[in-house]
Amino acid sequence: MTGLDHNNGERIEGLPERYVVAPADRWTDSPLFADAVKHAVDAFMQAGALRPIFFGADDILVQEYPDTRQVAFIFARKIAGKPYYYPFVYDLPDDMVAQLKAVGRWGYRH
Repeated sequence: MTGLDHNNGERIEGLPERYVVAPADRWTDSPLFADAVKHAVDAFMQAGALRPIFFGADDILVQEYPDTRQVAFIFARKIAGKPYYYPFVYDLPDDMVAQLKAVGRWGYRH
């Protein structure tokens, strides 16, 4: 268990306090998620994690920031027995947010 709060989310320094915790499966089929995973794997490798690196449902948290049109993917993994966290944030263009809203994939709670 990595300790991510999947109910209330996690405060990320430098990002707004207002966010929506989104179900990860809303994003797992997107190219943004695949890119975020690639960056997370690289970061965990640099921090000393052993291969292979896989992320389970408890190891990923997705937060949407409606006011700033950002989405954060937070990855967690233990390295040498200690929790390690890696957030990767995207700034989304207005047209992408509009498309996500139109298909029900942005800014609501489950």
